[in-house]
Parts: sequence; C-alpha cells; structure tokens
Amino acid sequence: MRTTNGKTAGPALAIAGLLLLTTTPAWGSLAMGVAPMKLRLTLAPGGSRTEAVEVFNNGDEPVRVVTTVEDWAATPGGGVDLLPRGSQPRSASAWVRADLSDFTVPPHGMRTVRVTAAMPDTARGSYWTILFFEGQVGTRRSKLGLATRVRMGTTVYLTAAGTESHGSTITGMAVQPGAHRDTLNLVAQVANRGNVYFYPTGWFQVTDRAGTVLFQQGLPYRVCLPGSETVYRCPWRPTGAGPYRLLLTVDSGEESLLQGIKEFDVVVPAAAGASLTEAAP
Repeated sequence: MRTTNGKTAGPALAIAGLLLLTTTPAWGSLAMGVAPMKLRLTLAPGGSRTEAVEVFNNGDEPVRVVTTVEDWAATPGGGVDLLPRGSQPRSASAWVRADLSDFTVPPHGMRTVRVTAAMPDTARGSYWTILFFEGQVGTRRSKLGLATRVRMGTTVYLTAAGTESHGSTITGMAVQPGAHRDTLNLVAQVANRGNVYFYPTGWFQVTDRAGTVLFQQGLPYRVCLPGSETVYRCPWRPTGAGPYRLLLTVDSGEESLLQGIKEFDVVVPAAAGASLTEAAP
C-alpha cells in the first residue's frame, strides 16, 4: 500500500558510472578520472542538449583516451550488465555523441568533452546509455609486464518531458534463512511498471507486534529501470523467539510512499539458530 506520512528525501549520490581495469595495472600510473559520472537530462521530444564532461589526468604521463558508447542493464541485485550498443529497447546510444573520439590528456591536465544528446520527437519516457572513456597511460611497461588501461563511464539518462508514466510497486516480501545459523535475511522486490527510471530510497524495519521498532536498515541506493525489478536483501539477527512484523517503506519519487507489511514468527532462540514458522503474506 501507499502512505504519504513521513516522506523522506534520499541521498544525492547514486551509482553513476563504471571503472573497469582492462589489463593488469601499473598502479603508480593510474590517475585518470571523469566528472560528472552521471548525466540526467530531461528534454522535450525532438529536443537536444549539450553538456560538458571533464576528463582529467593527475599522473606524470600523457593519457590517450578513446570514447565509445554502449548499452547497459541493471541486474535485480544492483549489478550492471554491459551490452552491445543499440541492443536494448530503451537504448539512448544512437542519440548520444561526444565531440572528441580520440584525444590526449597531458600530465596533470584536463580536457573538456562536449556530450550532445538529441532525442527524437517519438521518444516517450526514459532512455539510457553509458559513454566510456578508455585511457591508455603511455607505452611504458610496468614491473608486472603490462601497461595500464582503464575504462571510466559516464551514465546518461534521457527523459522525454511530458511523457512520463510512473508505476512503482512492491511485488514481494519474504524472510529467509540467513548465511549463519543465528541470522535471517529480510527480502523485498520493487518493480518499475512505468516508463521512467527512479532511484528508490527507504528502509526495512522489524517490530514486535506492539509496534516497538527493534531494527531498522536503509535500502541500498540503486536504480530501478522501466520494466525491471530490484531485489533488496538485508541480514537481521533476531534476539529471541516470538512474533515479529517486517515493514518496508519505499520512496520512489512519486507523491506517496510505498509500504508493505509481513508478519512472521521466530520459533527458536537466536543462540540455538533462528528458524521460521509459516509467515503471513
């Protein structure tokens, strides 16, 4: 169900980009970075916008950088799958380009890359891609026998203004045996049935049946893409046998909060290893 009580704003920082070492690194030479690591653009259908991305080199050697655009998808557990360009139904890879495709950043220097996103007038909802900057630090070999190469990504989200359709929902809650005998896992699934991405914030709570809060843990901050489901897991160590209530509160950026409740019983004290009876849906 939804509630409008106690709505809480989430943190400003989210999973924004990727850092991938493509060879064994020469650690002393690894000094490349990009900023920002995320672009969130809302455009009128048919519109375009250009933003600056800074590529900097804090090392003592020049860094040659090549730009590429790829697709990606979020896994239910919060990971990222990199996919071929144009392979996803909501890919923005064909709409995003950088004005520099192959350039060099001098030692202790910076280059500005102009990134232009142009959205067709048929766009509806959100689309996304990732702009990679692949850097090679010189040609010198490290003691390990390999030069340093690194890929850093700026994630680009595009949303067609005035076409947004929101549809977040809690699709499941469970309490499962944990990795250790005295722990349980609190599990929840949140689905995005709309056409725009969002970054849910919220928390798990465990209470007794009288409503006293015994445990609270925030949800990891990760994206929920249109048509996808995000799974949250949180370990919890019960203090003893008895009836408990699991509450899940999710802020998906809509006017009201999502809230789910699940009652369950722990029948064996934690010291002997926690176990569950049948839990109410």
